[in-house]
Amino acid sequence: MKKFIIILSALAVLFSSCKKEPSISFLPSNLINVSAEGENVQVKILSPLSWKAEIPAGSPITVTPSSGEGDANISIVVPKNIQSAALSYKITFTSTYESAVATEVLEIVQYPGMASIIMLIEQSPVITGNKCSFKGTISASEDWTAASDITTDVITPSSGTYGDTEITISFEMNKTNEAIVHNLSFTSNTGSAFDETGIPQPAITSITYSDVEYNVRWMKDGKLWMCENLRYVPEGKSVSEDLTAISNGVWYPVTLTSDGAYAFNKENTADGLLYTAETAFNIAAGTLTAENFKSYEGTQGICPEGWHIPTLSDIMNLVGKCASQDDIQDAPYYYKDGGTSSIDLLKADGFTVAAAGMISVANTSATKGTIAGAVGTPKVMNTGYFLGSTGYKEFLNTDNTLKNLQYYSFMVNMKGGTLNGAYSGYKFGANVRCVMDSEE
Repeated sequence: MKKFIIILSALAVLFSSCKKEPSISFLPSNLINVSAEGENVQVKILSPLSWKAEIPAGSPITVTPSSGEGDANISIVVPKNIQSAALSYKITFTSTYESAVATEVLEIVQYPGMASIIMLIEQSPVITGNKCSFKGTISASEDWTAASDITTDVITPSSGTYGDTEITISFEMNKTNEAIVHNLSFTSNTGSAFDETGIPQPAITSITYSDVEYNVRWMKDGKLWMCENLRYVPEGKSVSEDLTAISNGVWYPVTLTSDGAYAFNKENTADGLLYTAETAFNIAAGTLTAENFKSYEGTQGICPEGWHIPTLSDIMNLVGKCASQDDIQDAPYYYKDGGTSSIDLLKADGFTVAAAGMISVANTSATKGTIAGAVGTPKVMNTGYFLGSTGYKEFLNTDNTLKNLQYYSFMVNMKGGTLNGAYSGYKFGANVRCVMDSEE
């Protein structure tokens, strides 16, 4: 009996000594330093049993293999550190046998990267003189803040964290006659990294409307004006030489022949076509009445979208003079007696003025117009009108039927050197000079 007990005890000791205990250790150590440039780290894991590695969600490192049986060599890929602070990555290794669990943490400490901010603009952004937006990317090693030397620029977002951030850059319209440069800067919040770039924005020097290019300029009144007269042919209309074609309402410009007679200038329409108010307002002949003629102030009419036929306010704020109105002497192109003429001032800033004549239609009952615009002996072309859209006054016949309507318009006086406000009848044939709408 004693012998049997001794044998059982020996077997118990033997079985106890064969029981598997999970354990994990690492060579060279469980703390490894790597460079900021990133590395492929080789580590040997020592374990008598199966094991697996757990990487925190979102971590950029990789472990290969991530699980195994017994001792194994593993490869840990650590990407470049783009931050200017040190990074720590912790990988938890676990080995389990029955109810026994062994857990060890392998920590990788990566040295800080150099502080940097890099701004990349999207390829071939479309940047015009008009309001525009385009995209870019900020690659930063630290939190950053954006700024521009032009206060109306908008950078969204205007700040960000390390890594890559897509931004949108928005410019307002260039309201100058020269290209401007937007100087954008991006600075890390510690001040240790900085990037800047200058982005040019061209001036708006012309617009194309119905396949015709028109020169435009920002004038000293702060508005963008066409610097030449409109020569647009409205849909359903044809340019006429017929002075009885009043309801058609669009004629060629006029000139003088060598013998001092008037003639339509079909060969050169650069001086602009002549329009009645209803044609210029893009409404049918007979639409304007004594009751509604003032409601067309600031109308787009036949001007391009976003532009309008000048109002009395446009006239006054440009040249400062108009019949029945008090002068605005600080208007930028105001003609002061003994000073530089308003036409010369305008021309110096690129606003062309020429006498293209006019078609004078006396009143509503007139069936034919007459050409006017010359003075002197021998005659020289002197006069023209740029049609306005602000109604001045209605005139009625004795039976209260409509006789005439007048609008505040520009009157060209080449001899006197002035482009001032005056009145023009609504059936006159006059030039049209468009002005861009305000953004407010």
